Amino acid sequence: MEKYKDYTLDEIQTKRLSEANMVSSSLAIKQQNNALRHGKDVLKSKRVEDKLDALARLGVSVANLAIIAVAVSGEASGMSKLAQGLSLRSI
Repeated sequence: MEKYKDYTLDEIQTKRLSEANMVSSSLAIKQQNNALRHGKDVLKSKRVEDKLDALARLGVSVANLAIIAVAVSGEASGMSKLAQGLSLRSI
């Protein structure tokens, strides 16, 4: 807290909010890259088992993106709080 002693409460909250947005954005980018990679794996796979595995991973990545989207939606609902907790679970 020593580094924040010269800031006002609004400046501290804004700084924390921007840090949280950066974390959320980086998680979303990682999940988007995972979804794209798994989608390409589905298209490239020759065996049905490999396609199904890649589709399952793709579904998980898309679900993670949806949870992150709800978590950062800005709503103060219980679902948003639940989604925030679920999105941080994978860190």
